[in-house]
Amino acid sequence: MWKFFTGTYGRLKNDRAPGYDGQTVRDYGNDLDRRLTDLLTRVKGGSYCAPPVMRVRIPKGEGKATRPIGIPTTEDKVLQRAVAMLSSDASTHASASSAFCP
Repeated sequence: MWKFFTGTYGRLKNDRAPGYDGQTVRDYGNDLDRRLTDLLTRVKGGSYCAPPVMRVRIPKGEGKATRPIGIPTTEDKVLQRAVAMLSSDASTHASASSAFCP
């Protein structure tokens, strides 16, 4: 599981905006072992609570219209990526095992 989470962190893009805590992907990686250990402990123990997202407005097409988006913290991005990868893998196995075989 540890290798999986370090791999998940490695898939994050360094040029993305930080969340409300201001922590970049590079900053999060400075103490990666401790941070991932803490994250896994909280997730497994059921005490993880997703932090608030930072709301920003971005241009919508041409003109002055904007639309809101939410930017999660780097830690939440790591966990979201891990859940997405696990969910994708599980659904791939489920659909392959439930395929019709005459």
